[in-house]
Amino acid sequence: MMRIPEEKEQNVFGLLGLARRARAITIGMDATLAALTKATVKTILVANDIGKNSLKRISKNVDTLETDRNLEKGSIPLIAFSDAEQLGRILKKETVSIIGIIDEGFAQGILKLAK
Repeated sequence: MMRIPEEKEQNVFGLLGLARRARAITIGMDATLAALTKATVKTILVANDIGKNSLKRISKNVDTLETDRNLEKGSIPLIAFSDAEQLGRILKKETVSIIGIIDEGFAQGILKLAK
């Protein structure tokens, strides 16, 4: 799993704010899993403090989708970033542990910051 370096977190927060306003993200496990089954998720952000079971569940679903659709392993990147409370603040929610990025442009921007 990739991670966003601390010095680039503010850049990602800015992108997430824009992506939210553009309706280019899913927020939470259920919405992200639903978008995954429709093959619209390009990248998934998970909070650094996500629960083990939630991380296992999202990872398993990503692996299954990649296998079922003959996608290269890792073609839907999981990126650890910030914590659930801070992500919630940025997205105007209480806490957020999982965010699906459904726009290719925003996904590429976040991936560049993770590398």
